Amino acid sequence: MSASLADLSLRESVARLRLGEITPAELLEACLERIDATQESCAFVAVDADGARRQAREPQPAPLHGVPVAIKDLVDVAGLPTRGGTRALDDAGAARVDATVVADLRARGAIPVGKTATHELGSGVTTPAVRNPRFPGRTAGGSSGGSAAAVAAGAVPVALGTDTAGSVRIPAACCGICGLIGRRGRLPMDGVMANSHSLDTLGMLVREPGDLPLAWHALSGAPPGDRTLSTVLVCSPHMLGRVDDSQLAAAAAAVEGLDLPVRELLLEPLRDWAPLRAIVIDDESLHAHRQVGLYPADGLGEAIAEAHAHAERRPSDEVDAARARLAGLGGELYEAVGEGCVLVLPALAMAPPPRELPDGQVIGRLSRLVAPMNIARLASAVVPIGGTGVQFAGRDEDTVLAAVARLTA
Repeated sequence: MSASLADLSLRESVARLRLGEITPAELLEACLERIDATQESCAFVAVDADGARRQAREPQPAPLHGVPVAIKDLVDVAGLPTRGGTRALDDAGAARVDATVVADLRARGAIPVGKTATHELGSGVTTPAVRNPRFPGRTAGGSSGGSAAAVAAGAVPVALGTDTAGSVRIPAACCGICGLIGRRGRLPMDGVMANSHSLDTLGMLVREPGDLPLAWHALSGAPPGDRTLSTVLVCSPHMLGRVDDSQLAAAAAAVEGLDLPVRELLLEPLRDWAPLRAIVIDDESLHAHRQVGLYPADGLGEAIAEAHAHAERRPSDEVDAARARLAGLGGELYEAVGEGCVLVLPALAMAPPPRELPDGQVIGRLSRLVAPMNIARLASAVVPIGGTGVQFAGRDEDTVLAAVARLTA
């Protein structure tokens, strides 16, 4: 594939737009051409070329001045339907207004170009229809697999995703790009299809580590904060559980590169969180989908329908006990990750698996190391180190960004 303006990173795009070296219309056309040329990735489920062109003619003098952005199809974009990857919403009409986060992106100069594919209702760690542009034959991850594939293919320099138990960071690691989630509640969730109200959060995917600060501060509207790092935290082998050597080696290289004092955490094994998390997510997902008429509903996938039916039969005291225990585990991890500390660990417990493996066979090893950050209400980023995704977590986004900058400067 020949070089194109679509190959520019987010920082390069913004810099050249501000200097007037390129126009928003030129960058947009390059991205639309790349979307067309990479249709086999199935990253997009809808493209609004005409609407994007109209906005490109009147760019906002703002942080993301004229930058094309892709939006996960769980988030409302005015004029496009939100179908959430489910046949139950095949007949959904166009959204009348933007989700607040999309309206904020427009106000900060970004140009939404279309909606990206998601695992059905954001409920899995793969996105079956999507092909991984950088590692053919491997899963693109999920549930924000379409957003990750769009960025990895050069279709857009930044994409929006949602994350309940790793849905931004898993596809970032699978596609060899960067992903960042904010703490729950840090970004507005109105206009975003709910999965688990206590764990859902928003994040973004970009191509390079240096793009993360620009993307986060433009998305959040918050000025950059100054964070001093004091300690790198690592998980004990007992806490991590079984992890492939290649994933451990990448995390170890990141720890060494940060060149800070290191302290080991010895908390409950992260694999023990998974059954509790599943109970809580299944219960909250059932209520969220029932509230908007998605359960029971014709066209709902078998896996989700079965999970909802099982959740209906689960005793409420079992759900309450799981919720309390999970909150306790999350609180312990939050307290262990103190101010000025960054937790470094592999993003995945295994290399991205073959695309044909079903979600149920890989969900444990793809989500085990990332999902606890949602539960502990930590900010978290994944960046590739030597081609392998490494996760950085901290009490706030600026701490995580400071660690990434220190390592990749």
